[in-house]
Amino acid sequence: MRTRTLLFTDCVDLVGSACKPFAGTKKYISTGAIDVDHINDADTEIVDYEGKPSRANLEVTDGDVLFAKMQGTKKTLLIDSILADHIYSTGFCAVRAKRGILTDRCLYHLLTSSPFLAQKDKNCSGATQKAITNAGLAKIAIKVPSIDEQDSVAEQLDRATFR
Repeated sequence: MRTRTLLFTDCVDLVGSACKPFAGTKKYISTGAIDVDHINDADTEIVDYEGKPSRANLEVTDGDVLFAKMQGTKKTLLIDSILADHIYSTGFCAVRAKRGILTDRCLYHLLTSSPFLAQKDKNCSGATQKAITNAGLAKIAIKVPSIDEQDSVAEQLDRATFR
């Protein structure tokens, strides 16, 4: 397999936007509601715009990948059309794979890898709750398989991970 080492921020776009006013209710997903790679529905909240917690302020789109910013955490979600309808905690970082460099599935697996998590933790900062910042993300180097091999690699990892 051919790989090259790139800076993380050269492979992704930082995405996600502040929550726009909405009518009715939405499901709010906090970092505490994620167990590694899935949502524990019992830990989610149904909120309206006026009553939502201040951290419930991240909107994402289909194809984005979320990961928890906090040091020592492995909480990652690949967003699909259903998950895109929820709002998320600002404790997540939302990224999108740059086309021609990474596929969504390959990005997801890179974000759950031990090498990425170790670098994320090493580059976290803060006094009370250490977390990765955009400046910290710019210091992370990742090994990226060639684009023509990424689907095959991701399929193998899917089989190993998702049984």
